[in-house]
Amino acid sequence: MVSIPQVAGCFTATVEPCERLSEIDLTERGEIIRRSVLAIVANLSPAIARREIDTVAHLLNWEKECMQIVETRNSVGPGNVVLIAVETSTGMTELFCGFGQLGASAESVARRPPRKHSLTSRLRPRSENIWSTNFCCRLLWPVAECSPLRN
Repeated sequence: MVSIPQVAGCFTATVEPCERLSEIDLTERGEIIRRSVLAIVANLSPAIARREIDTVAHLLNWEKECMQIVETRNSVGPGNVVLIAVETSTGMTELFCGFGQLGASAESVARRPPRKHSLTSRLRPRSENIWSTNFCCRLLWPVAECSPLRN
């Protein structure tokens, strides 16, 4: 069980082993088939989420139809997050997050993921830089953890 007291949340996950490992081919990103942006505000004005959505739409030149605002009052404290998801025809999805911080403008929160991960250049149809370094590190971490060479 994982507990996150700041947001009064916890969850339990059960991981089942697969019968057989199979190859993962990540040499091509594939076509982008779905993209979405979710701006969530908890105990804050929905105007903050609208400003975040406007900023992402402008930076990535995406239509606002793929963007959604979620407002909740069911939270211990205030907070905001921007989630940018890109799904490709290869079945892979990358998720980029920008978390609000006290004193940070909605625009700076929304600009953080696209700038940190160079999304404007990586999401072009013929981009050679197909996966973020964070994605590659997270993919290799379980392999390193299970390695027989690990002491």
